[in-house]
Amino acid sequence: MYSTLGKIVLAGDLNARTGSGELDFIDNDSQDNLIPLYDNYNPDYDISVRHSKDVHISTRGKLLNAICVQTGLRILNGRTRGDFIGQLTCHNPRGSSVVDYFIVSEELLDKVAFF
Repeated sequence: MYSTLGKIVLAGDLNARTGSGELDFIDNDSQDNLIPLYDNYNPDYDISVRHSKDVHISTRGKLLNAICVQTGLRILNGRTRGDFIGQLTCHNPRGSSVVDYFIVSEELLDKVAFF
C-alpha cells in the first residue's frame, strides 16, 4: 500500500535474525529468463549478496526475507559501504546478533552512499 505513495525506508529493531544464507531478492531475475505474467513486471536488480556475522535465521528472519522478496524492499545491513560484513547490532548476556536493520526500496540502493 505505501509503495504506491513513494519509496520506502524502514529502520529499527525488528527482532528478526536473517542470517546470510537466504536471499532478500530473486536471483537471476530478468525479462530474458522469464515469461512475465503481466506486462508491467519489474525484475529485481542484480545486487550483491548480503553478508552477516550472525549466521542464525529465526522464523521472523525467514518472514522478513520473504517480505523483502515479495515487496522489492532490500536490507542494507551487510551489503552497503560501511557495513559489508554485516556487523552485529545487539549485544546482551545471552550473546550477540543482528536484529536491527535498515531496509529500503530497491530503487534507493544506489542512493545510499555509506551505512
